[in-house]
Amino acid sequence: MDQHGVTHLPVVGEDGTLEGMIGRHDLLRVFTRPDADIARDITIDTFGRSLFRDLAMVTVTVDQGVVTLTGRLHWHSDALTATRLARGVNGVVDVIDHLQWEEDDNASVRVTPGPALASAGPGDGERTHGHTAGRTPFSRR
Repeated sequence: MDQHGVTHLPVVGEDGTLEGMIGRHDLLRVFTRPDADIARDITIDTFGRSLFRDLAMVTVTVDQGVVTLTGRLHWHSDALTATRLARGVNGVVDVIDHLQWEEDDNASVRVTPGPALASAGPGDGERTHGHTAGRTPFSRR
């Protein structure tokens, strides 16, 4: 938009009729949320309403829309899900995942392959593992 001097874009309905106009500010507003609001949404609205039992051990910090998750969960799959859920919150630009887990339950989890997963390395081989952000969503069998 900026390169071509366009300040607004038309929004059209399914039949092609003009529904309204949207500006750059409207498009970027979702990414300019205050960090405290993003952290609250992740901690209370997203994690608080999930099925996790041990999220009290997870700390959420946000700096300029970049979320950092730290702490320890029992299951590896819960750590992957927490990262995926945090990525889905409006205003989140990126997620830095420093979560650790006690048991790697990936043997019972079917992971959808993707480019991020292919580039991610294995755990560190110890009982407590860390993992990298960007892994793909999964579903239990």
